Amino acid sequence: MKKGFFTKMTIAIFLLVTNSEFAISQKEYICSAGPIPPGWVVTEIKLCSCCGASSRTATQWVIEKIDERAPGSTQLICPTSSLPEGWVIIDKKKCTCCVASDDWATQWTIKKLEGLPQGSTALICPTEKLPLGWVVVDKNNCTCCDASGGSSTQWTIKKL
Repeated sequence: MKKGFFTKMTIAIFLLVTNSEFAISQKEYICSAGPIPPGWVVTEIKLCSCCGASSRTATQWVIEKIDERAPGSTQLICPTSSLPEGWVIIDKKKCTCCVASDDWATQWTIKKLEGLPQGSTALICPTEKLPLGWVVVDKNNCTCCDASGGSSTQWTIKKL
């Protein structure tokens, strides 16, 4: 009887872990000339011998599916992607991951606000359009929203 129970538990745990891993990180490699599907963002840009190029001259994007992530989740993306609905920029840094060379480019850290409960707060980089139902309650100086490391402003927002 114990053997059957442990077998069922092992199978249940395996299914839970494999399904969770699949939902957490869905990555694809695409040619940069193609459109980015809704719900996906560019997380890295690489040079490759792919996409019709015979040498390392083509650009390939690594994209990840993030539209089903939990509220409050964060993700590093390349600004090549448009900001998904319900997500805001919380940090900007320099990296070599968002350019197909050894040069530096900007990388954004974004956070999913969609689905957070009323009364939630978040620190974000200034934006022209706040998510629906959110208001600015404070503004502070920081080095977090300027990829060059200079001084910038960070907003504290709250969901009403």
